Amino acid sequence: MWGIRRNLMDMQLFWDIVAIVINIGVWVALGLFIRWLILKIKK
Repeated sequence: MWGIRRNLMDMQLFWDIVAIVINIGVWVALGLFIRWLILKIKK
């Protein structure tokens, strides 16, 4: 029983990290896209 519970806790931590990584990834991608768009408009 303890093994299963600990595994669930690890999965919860894993999904928390995944959510954070996705959030950061979205903002980084958005920032790069905006920079690329500005460079394209300036040319």
